[in-house]
Amino acid sequence: LGKVEDGREFYITTNGEVRDSVLDELLNKSLDILDGKLEDFGHLPFICRLDNKEEVHDESKWYKANPSLYQRPSLLMQMQKEYQDYKLNPIINKSFIDKRMNLPQMHTMTAITDYENIKATNQPIPYEELEGYNCTVGIDYATISDMVGAAICIRKNCKYYIISHAWICENSKDLPKIKAPLREWAEMGLITFVDDVEVDIALVMQWIQEQLNKYSFEHLGIDTYRLSLIKKGLEAINIDYYDKEEVTLIRPSDIMKVVPLIDSLLNNQQIVVGDNPLMRWSMNNTQLLPKQNGNFVY
Repeated sequence: LGKVEDGREFYITTNGEVRDSVLDELLNKSLDILDGKLEDFGHLPFICRLDNKEEVHDESKWYKANPSLYQRPSLLMQMQKEYQDYKLNPIINKSFIDKRMNLPQMHTMTAITDYENIKATNQPIPYEELEGYNCTVGIDYATISDMVGAAICIRKNCKYYIISHAWICENSKDLPKIKAPLREWAEMGLITFVDDVEVDIALVMQWIQEQLNKYSFEHLGIDTYRLSLIKKGLEAINIDYYDKEEVTLIRPSDIMKVVPLIDSLLNNQQIVVGDNPLMRWSMNNTQLLPKQNGNFVY
């Protein structure tokens, strides 16, 4: 906010740091004044931004949104780095065009990564070489009358190897809606169909125990609201759900924190699931949902 010589106020907006805020209201008002939709009543909007999204790929245009770049070479170097990240994944790194270029975009749900990166997860898993390695266990489900998934993750030589299994309730109301060769995947050993009113958690724990006979247990993660149903099952395989060194209760904020890491691992094709069409189908049917402050959840 400033004043010209005759006392009239004017606003300079560059790189707004908060979206859906007072700043955005001021921006919309300023645009309406510039477009002649509102009387200025002494306001002189001066907005530093790109004219369109395509200009983001022309470094010489960045100065329009960032006049201080002429005096700040270190900022230019930082923006050049951020631009490379933006090119890899414009959705995850949307703050570059939102804030750096002062051109906020409307973002909706989108795929978690390019399909080429999903296909690249089909790399061989060296099972024998991984035996004895530390592993992290994950369990997730919406309801146990639907589908339950479990996975172990092992890191070796910058690769993250994922070994997983799913259990599907034969009586699930959602089962007829799923257009995927689930029975074929069951024959491959990726899915177990459970002919009951719900998936018995003991089956999940049995599979996890079989994995822990080959790999060294380090940690388990589970949604905060899913723990209550599996407490006894964890006790049966000697995992202490009260021990925070062993068990982490996952909250939405935890997912937001790890999305950039997973995005980077997918872009660099460091996630390996083997020849597992179920996992690739799951990833291909997962979307990123934008949240506040440039965060995302799956």
